[in-house]
Amino acid sequence: MYSVDIKIDGVLDEEDWSSAREWTKYYESMPFSLAEPKHYQKVLVQQDEKGMYFGFINEQPRESIRANLLKCLFLGV
Repeated sequence: MYSVDIKIDGVLDEEDWSSAREWTKYYESMPFSLAEPKHYQKVLVQQDEKGMYFGFINEQPRESIRANLLKCLFLGV
């Protein structure tokens, strides 16, 4: 196993992310329609002897995320 040089900072700019495994095929599960998502999403997975690293790329506008909408409705935030 090899070592990767990934800084946990919320920015996926390290060279090691370019060799990460990628998942890009997702389906809508709430409501359970199995429709293609409206916005691009990608999960990156990299690992070394210290652990696994996950990177998430989500191009969905922040204001359309359900968790944020519910927070606004119920908490008045």
